[in-house]
Amino acid sequence: MQPWAGEETAMPRATTIALFATALFSLGGCASRSSALSQRTTITSAELQTGYHEAEAAAEDVSLGKYTDALARADNAVRLAPRNPWALYNRAAALHHLGRADDAVAAYQNAEVQFGEDRWGRSLAIYGRARALDDVGRCDEAKTAYEQFAALVRSHDAPAADMALRYASQCRATQEPPSPEGPLVTDMARALRSGNYSLVLELKDKLPPAAAPNPWVDYNVGAAFAALGKTDEAIAAYERAERQFGDRDRWGRSVAIWGRARALDIAGRCAEAAQAVEDYARVVGGSDPHSVRTATSYASSCP
Repeated sequence: MQPWAGEETAMPRATTIALFATALFSLGGCASRSSALSQRTTITSAELQTGYHEAEAAAEDVSLGKYTDALARADNAVRLAPRNPWALYNRAAALHHLGRADDAVAAYQNAEVQFGEDRWGRSLAIYGRARALDDVGRCDEAKTAYEQFAALVRSHDAPAADMALRYASQCRATQEPPSPEGPLVTDMARALRSGNYSLVLELKDKLPPAAAPNPWVDYNVGAAFAALGKTDEAIAAYERAERQFGDRDRWGRSVAIWGRARALDIAGRCAEAAQAVEDYARVVGGSDPHSVRTATSYASSCP
């Protein structure tokens, strides 16, 4: 999708990955600072500027797969500039990638309201909400959101509208019961967000031996190992998550593949990182070639 002609697209590096595994990169648009100032009379100009910088940094973290860091920055951005729709949008994207679907849907809705007459930004928020609902099998709600997106963009981007309606028709309701490890996954995500990577691994060890595999547990373990510089352990955990996500959750699988690619890239294992990017492209390429181009650019910059 492209911004409508004449609409503001000044948000610097407001990039994020919103997977279908789909990703919507190089986002534009920014609410006016005067609007944000009018909502909090006690805010200082320095605080507001910091809030906008934090929103931009959150977008960058999302584009790099650093979702816990992105959420922390976005939370701070929302605190300092609560009417900046991009801060809300980036917060929603981070929550989405961390598997917190309910929180992500609410955050996307908040962003949609704040975008107001900015149809480009609003369309992205609606689409993000549709994907978050689709990913957890809430198909009736996802279909409604897809249709809202299609109606909004049809006159300017008919292919995007058609794509959204195809996704709506492909949604399948989740038949599996909620994972009994849900609270543990939440605790792990909280530990990642605070940078307590050792705690993530301790929580993993608390799983009962008979617990059913949970791909988000392995994803969080992979993220913790990657942050600790233990690349081999991170790769093994990400690969376990990929296998568990399988074809039933391509969004989750793509997130795990991206984590693997980033861990390899950071470790300077460039040939393996390039292969991981190719794996990522096979999952998301048909739905969002722009995200593939961006991922490939990261791989090509591997030292």
